[in-house]
Amino acid sequence: MDCEMTYERFNNIINNLKNCVLKYENANFFDNKVSLYLANGDTLKIRFPRNGVAHLLGVNIDCLKLSNSFPKWMVNSYDFFNHFLDDSFKFGKLILSSKKLEVKDVFSSYIDNKISSFWENIHIRIDDLVCVIKYDSEKIYQSTNLIDVSDYYIVRKKDNYYYVLGLAMNEEKGGAYVPTTSRIYDDEEEFEKFMRRVAYKQELTYVNNYIVSNDSQNFQQKVFINLDQKREKLISLIQLGKKYSSSVTVGSDFLFFLKKNKFQVEANRIQFSILSLLKESIQNGNVLDLSMYDSDFSVSDEIMELINLCNNLVCSTSESAMVDYSSVSDENKKLKAELVDLRNKLTAVNQEKVLMDDRLKTIEEQNAIYQEQLSIYDDAFQKVRKLGIKTCS
Repeated sequence: MDCEMTYERFNNIINNLKNCVLKYENANFFDNKVSLYLANGDTLKIRFPRNGVAHLLGVNIDCLKLSNSFPKWMVNSYDFFNHFLDDSFKFGKLILSSKKLEVKDVFSSYIDNKISSFWENIHIRIDDLVCVIKYDSEKIYQSTNLIDVSDYYIVRKKDNYYYVLGLAMNEEKGGAYVPTTSRIYDDEEEFEKFMRRVAYKQELTYVNNYIVSNDSQNFQQKVFINLDQKREKLISLIQLGKKYSSSVTVGSDFLFFLKKNKFQVEANRIQFSILSLLKESIQNGNVLDLSMYDSDFSVSDEIMELINLCNNLVCSTSESAMVDYSSVSDENKKLKAELVDLRNKLTAVNQEKVLMDDRLKTIEEQNAIYQEQLSIYDDAFQKVRKLGIKTCS
């Protein structure tokens, strides 16, 4: 804390904390699902659970528990936090009058900083992104323990302020990443100290695109950056990489771009080939029927429209009477489709007939057996009957 704690300052902090919680609840941020797709190939699924709010705002719940001033039934840190805010008068006396709680233990020394950055940092954006730092403590040796160590740091710059959101994986959240720290820097020297601490010899990348959804708000947003923006971010990352001896990893994104570009080049080659075929058809006075070519390719709407127009012109008998080749071709396709459908139905009927024939044959064979047995029974009956007549006579 950069100034002595008074009741006025304490109440001001409490009010600011309440405003942050109110905004968080009203926006249903606890239901927000954010997926960041990084240029290095990593995907970060981010959640903002209620239990992490107090920590992000710089309030030490574990220290407050030592006061034994909470209801016995409470187990959730978010409930502890809200009780602290609602009963701030009592806690204020414990901190400022009785000195049972130390200010430096309850509030982070950057409490104002964390409150100021909270709302901005939980609104993840990429248009003002400086970089994403993938932090690996094994890559460097620190003489002092790092505070707020995270797996990733999202660094943004807006209106001359640097915003930093730290993320770490939480297994209890299904492997999602949850915020571990939220900071704001308005001083270049302080920000430089931070970057030297967490960016040195680390991996730098950027966010290629992200998806934000909130089921309770029926909201979803998808944001992508274009090639020009990627170029600007890559240039900036290269400069940062040189400055902090860091590696710039964007290979996954550019590999995707190269594959996409390759497909586009191939598609353009196919379209050019189709135009060449169309040219030959026009010169020879023939229509171009793409179904004659045993190839699996797609034709752009513009080229398809041109093919139909040229085919109609080729089939024209006069300037005033044009045969609509495309309509005839479409009708022919429908008839062919109907023919295929009828053939399929005929095949199904024939298959059913074969099954019925087999069934009939089986029944006939069973019937022959029954007839044979019936004949035996009838002969026996007749013999018994004759014997009966003779006895009676």
